[in-house]
Parts: sequence; structure tokens; C-alpha cells
Amino acid sequence: MKATEDRSTEGRLSIRVKAHQKSVIARAAQIRNVTMTDFVLDTAYRAAQKVVSDESTLTVPHVDWVAFSKALDAPPKPKPALRRLLAAKSPADLDG
Repeated sequence: MKATEDRSTEGRLSIRVKAHQKSVIARAAQIRNVTMTDFVLDTAYRAAQKVVSDESTLTVPHVDWVAFSKALDAPPKPKPALRRLLAAKSPADLDG
């Protein structure tokens, strides 16, 4: 969503900038034909979305994905200790 699409606000964000930073931001906003507020909001929002997406997305090389898929699809290996545990009576089943 572009910042210009919805002018209703639910909060305010204030930042301090150096003169040269403000100048570059103002020039970029002018090039895009938007206000500085809209430029900063849109740019910051897109950057934030990318950070969140990068943090929650796992990229796996194809060869590793194939190996992972095969491991999931393979039948489980026998675990004798687990089989004994499941075959044993539960303490709740024992007569006291």
C-alpha cells in the first residue's frame, strides 16, 4: 500500500535527520513526485516488510530440499527402546 492511498493516521513517527540526509530525501521525493512524508513512509515500510520476510522465510538449495523431502517420505527407522517403552505397562495401569 502506498502512503498516499490512505491519509488516515493512527500514530506519528518523528525522526531526526542531518541536513544532507534531508536534502537527499527531499530530492528523491521530488523525483518520485511525492511528499517527503509519503516517500519516507513508503520506503521505510517496504524495507521493514523485507526484513520481516527475510527473518521468517527459509531458503533451501534444491539439492538439500530433495534430500529433506526424501527423509520425510521415508519410513521411520525402528527404535527398539521406543517399542519397549510403548509395550510396557503405564504406572497408571499397574495395580497398587
